[in-house]
Amino acid sequence: MTVSKILAAARNATTPEARLAALLDAWRATKLPEIATVIEKLGAQLAAARPRLPGKTLDARHAAWFALATKPDPANIGLLLSDPSVLAEHSYGSQWGRTLHRKLVAIGTWPADPRVARALGAALREWVGFSDYATLALRALSRIGDPRSLVGVRGLRDRKKIKAKAEADKAVAALAKVKPARADAETRKVLRELASIGKGKRKTEAALLAAIYADPADDGARLVYGDALQERGDPRGEYIVLAVRHARGELDAPGRGRMRKLLAANKAKWSKPLEPALAHGGAKEFRRGFLSRAKVTGVPMVGESKIRAIYNHPAWALVDEVEFSAPGLEFRAPLVAHLRKLGVAIKVV
Repeated sequence: MTVSKILAAARNATTPEARLAALLDAWRATKLPEIATVIEKLGAQLAAARPRLPGKTLDARHAAWFALATKPDPANIGLLLSDPSVLAEHSYGSQWGRTLHRKLVAIGTWPADPRVARALGAALREWVGFSDYATLALRALSRIGDPRSLVGVRGLRDRKKIKAKAEADKAVAALAKVKPARADAETRKVLRELASIGKGKRKTEAALLAAIYADPADDGARLVYGDALQERGDPRGEYIVLAVRHARGELDAPGRGRMRKLLAANKAKWSKPLEPALAHGGAKEFRRGFLSRAKVTGVPMVGESKIRAIYNHPAWALVDEVEFSAPGLEFRAPLVAHLRKLGVAIKVV
């Protein structure tokens, strides 16, 4: 049976939930990365349409999470994985550590799903020093068998600080055996049709950027913007998609080379509209497709209103490391609202 025939159920589905279930069946039968991408996009749409987990306290949200996770509906997986209380408690003490352990055990019982593989792969980079969490996540990745996970797991296995080396070796061996089916022209056509269902009116570029600025941690918003740019032939779209994949540990050497080449040719252009505030020749670092680290100087004398517009631009929400070379700039807002690291250069005379 061809892949396009396997996808027929998804094509004929009458609801997004039924379409997602059929796509998951098709992915489990083929392990095609192209199907996984459509699953992620459809899953993100369904998650966005659902209310966040109820509860005013973290304990209440945990309880709501476990209530849904016991018998997970595929349509709820995106919601369960996107809740900020899910995979980020390991640094808050033993109570949250035990909760995270329970969640990973629960996730390990879910049917194979590329969205779960993606979330675990991203979290694993923070867990290399935690044997318990890493072991559970690696076992789940081996069982899920998403071939896109191989590059990231192999990279983690080779890090010196990893505490679950034996489990990482097993995961690499298991993932290396996964041989996805090939997507022919008809399959790619069907997948494009499925990806376009339910999109509705195309969002403007300003709206797509606003979604990224509003939630800098959401890779989904960045990928949607990247896809939109690629559809109109803008190379920045390809760069954003490559950069997000690189951050997730999914990019191979040729992909990294392509990503660096695109950035080298367009770094100044893609630094706009913040470029007027950046130090000439100063270090600029891009992460996940956008400027993330920079040295800031004073803006040329262009008028107070233009200066205010530059320092109040929402793109600063994506910059998390800044070095200031002029006194007083460090107190501009929202420039410092999301910073992880701030430095001030002082010249002694």
